[in-house]
Amino acid sequence: MLSFDGTLRIKVYERNLIDCLGFNVELFGQTNGWRIYVGESRNGAVIHDTESGHLVIAGATTFGKSNF
Repeated sequence: MLSFDGTLRIKVYERNLIDCLGFNVELFGQTNGWRIYVGESRNGAVIHDTESGHLVIAGATTFGKSNF
């Protein structure tokens, strides 16, 4: 559910987002036990548990898969 309290909030950042983050096997190995919030579905929060090892991203065209 969305709500709007009448306030416009704008965040300004001093640096651009990075273009590429290289894969680091050692860093990935430290993620055991992490639970990552992915988004919301009709059934509630979508959480990725890194111990499961896999994640499938699917959806209709123009719904943000590539941006994710």
